[in-house]
Amino acid sequence: MSGQLAVTDVVDAELVHDKTAGASVAVHTDRDRHLSPETVAAIEESAAASTRRAYSTDRELFAAWCAEEGRVPVPASGETMAEWVQHLT
Repeated sequence: MSGQLAVTDVVDAELVHDKTAGASVAVHTDRDRHLSPETVAAIEESAAASTRRAYSTDRELFAAWCAEEGRVPVPASGETMAEWVQHLT
């Protein structure tokens, strides 16, 4: 019977519903949300001041729209982003 599997053991088991299956268990801490001064400076230097102002205005408009629509701006879901794009068009 080469190449075939044989079942020789029987194990008693119980199926248990795991409420955490598929759920995200990672919780961000303050450290996860921290940027060093060096990183902040590098980010600020990577774009022109006019670009940073435009991005800031865009973020403010998006946050205001989210508040009016009862949506979470950060992190935004794909559905929220799709609705935002529809709103802009």
